[in-house]
This record gives sequence, C-alpha cells and structure tokens, in this order.
Amino acid sequence: LVGYLAMGLLAGCQSEVDGRIARAYSLARHPSEANRKRIEALLRDKDRDVRATALVVMGGIDKDRARTMALASLADPDGLVRAAAVDLCGEGADAETIRLLSARANDDPVWHVRARALKAIAASDEPAVRDAFVRALSDPVRHVRRAALKAGIGRPGLLPVDLLSDLALSDTDW
Repeated sequence: LVGYLAMGLLAGCQSEVDGRIARAYSLARHPSEANRKRIEALLRDKDRDVRATALVVMGGIDKDRARTMALASLADPDGLVRAAAVDLCGEGADAETIRLLSARANDDPVWHVRARALKAIAASDEPAVRDAFVRALSDPVRHVRRAALKAGIGRPGLLPVDLLSDLALSDTDW
C-alpha cells in the first residue's frame, strides 16, 4: 500500500512538471509580451527541466531575451540548465560573455557544460579562449578533451602542438 501511494505521488509530481513544460511550449505558440514574461518567470521554477525548457523555448521566439535569460542561468545550481544556457550564450557573444564561458569550460563541475562551453567559444579570438582550450586538453573527462580537439581541427593554431602530441602519446585510445 505504501509503495502504491509513493508511486502515485511521484507520478503526480511528474505530471505537474510535464504540465509546466507543456505550458511553456503553449505560451511560445503565442509569443506576446505577456507570454514572454510568463516564460521568463519559469526560470524561477523549482524543477530543472522546466527551467531548461524555458531557455530553449525562449531561444525559439526571442534570441536576445533568451541570451539575457541564459546569462543569468549560467549560475543555476543544476548542470542541465547551465548546459542549455551555454548553448544560447555563445552566438554573437561579447568579450565578457566569452570570458564567462571560458571559465565554465574549465571550472564547471558538470562535463556537459564544459564541453558545450568549449564549442560556444571556439570561434572567438579572446585570449581567455586559448587558455581554456589548453586547460581542456588535460580535463579528466575524455568527452571534454574530445570537444577541445574537435574545435582545434577547425581553428589551426588554437591548440599547442606539443600538448597535442603529449595527449596522443598518453591516451592510446585516440
């Protein structure tokens, strides 16, 4: 009996979350100023999926507002939300945003955020970018190192040759 009650409560909680996510999409289908404010307010939701959805939905209807929301969400306690935020911050980013993303590329505790931040800053010529990529080559998570290498292929000179050589020698799975 207790098990059924717990399952029912969990299903009800998930149903509430699903409803708030569906509401975000519904609001986006009619992107009035009032609905944009309602979507923006979802960043204060207690559920990470709702907060991440708010970012993604706003990105589809108002890029500038989504970027502003994303900048604030780089400090979100949940990595899923920060990862969604990073994706929105990179395009057309100013120097300060590039520095913030460069810091996330090396210091975020969630590897998904670090890898996405590298992708977001790869085209920038800001000095912090090269440092972030150099540090990323030593990241303990292979996916982050791979993201650094992938970006380096498209930007000759971004990655120091000696570090690339060391990485190839030390990680025989490449």
